Amino acid sequence: MQLALFAGLSFIPGFFWLWFYIRLNKVRPSPKRWVALTFLLGMLWSVPAGIINTATLPDDLLTGTVAMSTFAVSMLLVVGPLEETCKFLAVRLGAYRSSYFTEPVDGLVYSTAAALGFASLENVGYVLQFGPEVLLARGPLTTVAHLVFASLWGYGLSVHQRSDRKRPWFVAATLASAALLHAAFNIASFSITYSWISMLIVLAGGIWAYRRFEWGQRISPLRFRRNYP
Repeated sequence: MQLALFAGLSFIPGFFWLWFYIRLNKVRPSPKRWVALTFLLGMLWSVPAGIINTATLPDDLLTGTVAMSTFAVSMLLVVGPLEETCKFLAVRLGAYRSSYFTEPVDGLVYSTAAALGFASLENVGYVLQFGPEVLLARGPLTTVAHLVFASLWGYGLSVHQRSDRKRPWFVAATLASAALLHAAFNIASFSITYSWISMLIVLAGGIWAYRRFEWGQRISPLRFRRNYP
């Protein structure tokens, strides 16, 4: 019963931030079933990411005893690229291929849902492994960080989708940027001296994502039309 309670609490930060950002999509809100499905797909894609991380990373990576150089290489070459690619595939193979990915803001909506689903199941794993107190750090900080990273390639998908001349290179560039930022956040969090950098990344990135949602509403082709059912 206690484990089930802790697992349930692990989803609260993800649900809160999903509500906070998705409510910004007011011109033509994305279908709730697709948002929920993308959240679920983000959760599911965290499983192969976790398996690959476990199989390829040093066993003592999270104990604080591994050398900084080893930790940094692991973040740059494995964790950052792998986790962002998994979240990206949750959207690219799902909502992006549906008839509901039509608005400039949709890339941000679905990337947010996938990232928070991914982070929520990741939270469950950390809570079961290290105890519920880990949520004090992961809830307000790391969960939002996943959203921030994903907002980069979510924006890339939006630009690609609405452009007359498709821009796959831009999507690839934003995905690579998300992986690099993800790695930088983890590296900064690992160091007590530079942990303030991780907080700055989340603060600046959260504001940037908020502004991107406003951008999507501002340039929507439906912004002057009545939103009929």
